[in-house]
Amino acid sequence: MEIRRTWLLKDQANLLQQLSSLLSKGYTLNEALQFVMMHLSKQKKEEIERCLQQLKQGIPFQETLQQLKFHKDVLAILLFSEEHGDLCYALNESSKLLDQRLSHLEKITKVIRYPLFLLFSVSIMIYIIQGVIGPQFQSMYQSMNISPSFFTSLLLYMFEGIKWAFYLFLGVIVLLLVFYFLVFRKKSPHEKMSYYVRIPLINHFIRLFNSYFFSAQLSSLLRAGVSVFDSFQIFKDQHYMPFYKEEGIRVIEGLTRGEMLESLFLKSNFYDDKIVQVIAYGQANSQLSRELYTYSQFLLDQLERKVEKWTTVIQPAIYLFVGIVVLIVYLSILMPMYQMMNQI
Repeated sequence: MEIRRTWLLKDQANLLQQLSSLLSKGYTLNEALQFVMMHLSKQKKEEIERCLQQLKQGIPFQETLQQLKFHKDVLAILLFSEEHGDLCYALNESSKLLDQRLSHLEKITKVIRYPLFLLFSVSIMIYIIQGVIGPQFQSMYQSMNISPSFFTSLLLYMFEGIKWAFYLFLGVIVLLLVFYFLVFRKKSPHEKMSYYVRIPLINHFIRLFNSYFFSAQLSSLLRAGVSVFDSFQIFKDQHYMPFYKEEGIRVIEGLTRGEMLESLFLKSNFYDDKIVQVIAYGQANSQLSRELYTYSQFLLDQLERKVEKWTTVIQPAIYLFVGIVVLIVYLSILMPMYQMMNQI
């Protein structure tokens, strides 16, 4: 039966956090779900009831949430918890990850919402000036046999340039869509990631998140007593995140050849540079799980700080751009009028 997406990210984070809290107080998973179910809407109650029935049939918890269309990162984390056995930790980490995504999305939306409205309004003004007012001024110049001033001509050329820049932007968007559907979608996860880490501005965020997810999940597996080799076998066997599946294959092949774990990550361009030092230090003092967990929490904080930094830069930059465009629009209307008045 096809289930519509009724669990928004916020709902998913709330459910996971509530379950984590109840498990930490001694509840079993079934008891926690039954308790949480009392406070949900009718439709969500029915879906959680189906989850309980599936759990009684022996279906893994992450598979029941997959049917509810929970986020793939959550499903992957819960799949790893089946190996390390710490479901409470996995639920808490999943909730934190979703909360951070929601927080980042809310901050970015709040920052760009009003500036985007201004840009839209200014775009309409530019269109009106370019298509209506500009031609009328040019017609008046011709009828009055007046040559436009250098500044007036410059403004008119600027608007003409803005129009062609907009067409160029649309063309680039169309080409990117064609590239995505005809070429990019057919690439392997590693090839896709190679494109992602070349994109300016976001490549560092991608490397930080890759390093965070890998460190957090590997540390939880090692803490449960799973060996490094078997941990990457689990990465290889999971199917929710194809990139980490291929990484598991790559690392297993390297370990089989006798290569050191840190050297395998030194060869990769998909992670933060410091992950090599963390792995080497953790193996040297036999505390790899502890070092990776500490490192993962540090990366989570670093991602938060970087998003806050960018949100404080984006809004002033958009306001400055809108202000310059408004000034140009204002001058493009007034300057021809002043010139005509001086010619009379």
